[in-house]
Amino acid sequence: MFNRISSHLQSALLAALILFSTAGVSTATVITLGEQDFNDGDIISLTVYNRAQSGEPRPFNAFRGRDNQRGNFFSQSWSFSFAPDASITAANLMLGLFDHDCRSATCTPVGSFEVDGTDLTDALNAALQATGTFINASYDIVTVDLGSILGDLADGIVDMSLTMQAVPEEPEGGNGMGLDFAKLTIVSDAVAVSEPGTLAILGLGLLGLGVLRRPKAA
Repeated sequence: MFNRISSHLQSALLAALILFSTAGVSTATVITLGEQDFNDGDIISLTVYNRAQSGEPRPFNAFRGRDNQRGNFFSQSWSFSFAPDASITAANLMLGLFDHDCRSATCTPVGSFEVDGTDLTDALNAALQATGTFINASYDIVTVDLGSILGDLADGIVDMSLTMQAVPEEPEGGNGMGLDFAKLTIVSDAVAVSEPGTLAILGLGLLGLGVLRRPKAA
């Protein structure tokens, strides 16, 4: 009976050791540029917006471009940086946009949106259309999935550029806008690192395994 129990215990300890040594854990890195000052769907004035943005880093510090000047669009660039990571499994970008002139379900206010050189203009336009908030001076929070460019993110430098364009709802031919904040979320897989207590328990188990495997005296 003892030999049968010890055999089962040895098998369990070996299985635990293998699982412990190969287990992975997903970790998320979140980097936010600018501050989220408003709630999704808010309708706010230009004065209130600029007052809230004062003191934040460019381009998150003020409304840019003009609605009433032809060809005067919001057009800005910014970058994220983090430790290089070759194990990224998912990523997304969240943006807070104010007064993007999208006032119908078919409008396309984004003229150009690139992430590390990849054109994601259609993805951002689709995200704005999906908000269901088609009101002038609206504030919307949208998310764009970056799953198609994970390899480009591995170097830890993510460059972004966003240019708006005129829409039929804005007959003056401009498109001023405010970029309230940008939040990049990176999910990666890494080898699990246990706490000291867990390591101690595992060590005692391995010690017990050694005792059980010690030959009996003649």
